Amino acid sequence: MRGVAERIAEAWRALRGRRVVVPARTLNAVVGLQLLRLSAADFCAAFTNPAAEPGLSTPLDTWIKNSEYGPLVTDAQWDIVRFEDRLHTVVPHLGWVYAELPAGDPVREGLPGLVRLLLERLDHPGLLLRAGNPAAGSGRTVADLHDRFGFRPYAGPERLDVASIDDGLTVVTDGAVDRKGHQPPPKLYFRPAFYGDDERSRTLAAATSGFHRQDLPLVEWLRGPACARIVERIESAGLPAGAYESNPAASAPEVVARVAGTLGVEEDAAALYLQLLALPAPTDRNVRTWNGWQAPRHQKAAGVLVERGLVAEDKRPRAGRKVFLPGEWIHAKKPYQPMEAWKAELIGLRRSYNRRLENPLPLPTRTLPELFAHAWALVEKGQGPA
Repeated sequence: MRGVAERIAEAWRALRGRRVVVPARTLNAVVGLQLLRLSAADFCAAFTNPAAEPGLSTPLDTWIKNSEYGPLVTDAQWDIVRFEDRLHTVVPHLGWVYAELPAGDPVREGLPGLVRLLLERLDHPGLLLRAGNPAAGSGRTVADLHDRFGFRPYAGPERLDVASIDDGLTVVTDGAVDRKGHQPPPKLYFRPAFYGDDERSRTLAAATSGFHRQDLPLVEWLRGPACARIVERIESAGLPAGAYESNPAASAPEVVARVAGTLGVEEDAAALYLQLLALPAPTDRNVRTWNGWQAPRHQKAAGVLVERGLVAEDKRPRAGRKVFLPGEWIHAKKPYQPMEAWKAELIGLRRSYNRRLENPLPLPTRTLPELFAHAWALVEKGQGPA
């Protein structure tokens, strides 16, 4: 059977090429994310060998074509679909890869290269992405948007069946009338290579405000300062192999020292307090993984915080921990994470209409050392949880 296995492996390598070996714990953690558009293996491969991934390997030239359901973006080999799958799966989880995988993990170490490749693809002038639908009150047809985007129609390889506008950055198309005579709102597309800090870009951003922005927030975040600082943190090799950024004793020791000195506690208790203040899911299991603690050490640190009145012991559904910050607790059903209201506001997580947490975690605006420092600064100013 060894010879059979070797021949199968050789055939697989000829078909798929060699891939970086991903630790089983990492693959299992990605499986736990329950991704919808990519398998766990494809998600990991996007980080470990992004240049070989469909939709990422070459620049994409796309255009808008007619379809039974109205205009849509296409390309010669449907690589735009694969690119979109990776954009919408990988980017929202970059913060997770950075925070919850240890230094030296091949998926985490591949994050900077993947980000650079995504930025290269976004800078290609031939790429069109989806900007969404116009915000409420912006208009129901292309004609309503002429004052914003001009009058020049879109000119692609295929003549569109609906009215359109193309100002060089933004393409607007009317929705196709269905069999019942209903016409959906216009669709907006944009060329990310030309999206920046100019009047056309501000017009597009204003026209797609709210929940109608599709690819725009991902492009903005990839090009923004938070993403750049996360890349710098990983490339700086500031953590020893095996350490986690979510452990402030490893990633922000100076903040831990300030907390310990101010509160008059040992550094273990100070580190745990920072994790409870800033991290969305400081479950007992996560904290022990990040910090390399056994249960007695964790319980000792938590006991100190309880004695000082900084946290309270309790049992709460889906919390995965026994100590909590004071103040309001916000419930959430799977797959969303319940947490303290103070912390949700700190990380920019909005409540749903029913006052529960039914939105995914926002893209990070700070590195974890910055977030730990910011959370402690609020406590020092008397603006901490109460």
